[in-house]
This record gives sequence, C-alpha cells and structure tokens, in this order.
Amino acid sequence: MSENKNNDIKFEDLVDNYTYQQNNNQGQSGDNNGQGAGNGFNTPPYGNPFWNQQPPQQPKGNGYNIASLVLGILSIVCCCLYGIVPLILGGLSIAFFVISKKRGTANGLAIAGLICAIFGIVLGLFTGIYMIANWDLIMDIAQNGGTTLVI
Repeated sequence: MSENKNNDIKFEDLVDNYTYQQNNNQGQSGDNNGQGAGNGFNTPPYGNPFWNQQPPQQPKGNGYNIASLVLGILSIVCCCLYGIVPLILGGLSIAFFVISKKRGTANGLAIAGLICAIFGIVLGLFTGIYMIANWDLIMDIAQNGGTTLVI
C-alpha cells in the first residue's frame, strides 16, 4: 500500500486492500466449498465484531419469581379470609421461591414474594386465632345483622 507525504491513505489503496482481502478469504468460511452463502460477502471486511453475533437470550425461569410475588401479595390481601387462604397462598409463594432458588434464577421479585408470603402467613395466623378466640362474638354479630358494636 502506498502512502503520500502526509501519511494519508488514498481511496484507491483502500479498494485494493479490500480486493486483496476478499481474494485471500475465499475458501476459509468452510461452507459451500468456499463459496460462502453464494453472494460473495461471506466474510465481513476488516473484522466486523458484530458479524454472526447471536441475539441475547431471555432469562429462563422468570415465571416462578413473578408467581412468588403475586401469591405473596395475595396472601396479605386475603388475610381476613379465616386464616386458611393466606396460609395456602403464602405456602405456594414460598414453594415458588424455593423452586426459583434451586434453578438459580431467584431475583428481587422472588425475595419480595417470600417476604410478602411470610407477612401474609403471620397475618393469617393472627386472624385465624382471633376468629377462634372470639367465635361467639362473631356469630352474635352475624345473627343480629351486624348491628352489635365491637370494642
């Protein structure tokens, strides 16, 4: 390649260098007996780093993290349903957390689901204990149409 006095590269030299690289790269791609894809452009000029790069893969197992969070939140919301529903939902949330932890995909969603599930289970237990301890009062309120004042 020839250079002028200012160390600038001429356009003709670039074209010659490109042609030289194309002629020397034939047969190196390993497919179609050196013919590439049949279009003559089987190798990128000057080593393009993005050539044949695979698209990024989606993380696997994110559904268990989301399920853990949703069930944990539902266990808090449903804590007034006799204490049984939050125990079931919280238990499922913890189970989904354990599954995602074993798969190695547990992230902040799963941890938040675990915390919500524990909180929902505790609230559900307190609600269940309160209902058992005050069952007569609850039945009295139900029979009187909810007019009894509870202090």
